[in-house]
Amino acid sequence: MLLEVCVDDWEQAVTAVKNGAKRLEVCSDLNDEGFTPSIEMTKKILNEIPKDISVHIMIRPKSSKKENIINSFFYSNEELTEMKNQITEFKKINNPNLVGFVFGCLKKEDNLITIDLNAINELIGCAKENSSKLYNITFHKAFDLITCPPLHALESLVDVGVNRILTSLSFQNRDLKGKVMDSFQSEENQILLKQWFGKVVELNSMNSPMILLLGGGVRKENSEKIINYMEQFIDTSNYELHSSTSFHIN
Repeated sequence: MLLEVCVDDWEQAVTAVKNGAKRLEVCSDLNDEGFTPSIEMTKKILNEIPKDISVHIMIRPKSSKKENIINSFFYSNEELTEMKNQITEFKKINNPNLVGFVFGCLKKEDNLITIDLNAINELIGCAKENSSKLYNITFHKAFDLITCPPLHALESLVDVGVNRILTSLSFQNRDLKGKVMDSFQSEENQILLKQWFGKVVELNSMNSPMILLLGGGVRKENSEKIINYMEQFIDTSNYELHSSTSFHIN
């Protein structure tokens, strides 16, 4: 079982790896749900961590910060251009440990909050452009904010080349505070989760890789319960854990 830990400074990164992290999501300003980190800090982290630790970079410009968290994922053309420029700059680092990017783009459509597939396509295209490396693409926990059917959103993201979704499995939230354990304990959520897990299994069997990255209140104390619950429905190769704290998984 892989544990990804989100960090926003060099010391956190080093500590996270020592304490059990197998992958790092590098960002800045974790207290504000994370923004794009600096090139300098990212280089320092990449130079210090072991060669078997992979790194994903969050792409979320500070210019997009808004009082309403949902609106901060509705990107303007200028913000989208800034995000593409950021991806281009990180690609120039050319470090083998830097293997992926994390971003999430939303839009309003027919009074629903849904995935902005055009924006996602542009960002994925930028990651692919003039690169021999096939970067992993994670859709940000902004997925928890959508009000369109999550099963349809999952399929749409697979179609455009996203291979991970960071989610608490608590959908239609008004913020990013959803907890994984709460989603398991919600009776009304159980049918949807079983459908969702079934679709992930189906996609992976059809060679359409999709990994669920479970994040939101994930800690050492509840990690075993989360794994035991998930084992009822899905193989451990189809999901990973994401946390702001590092720990060793038994």
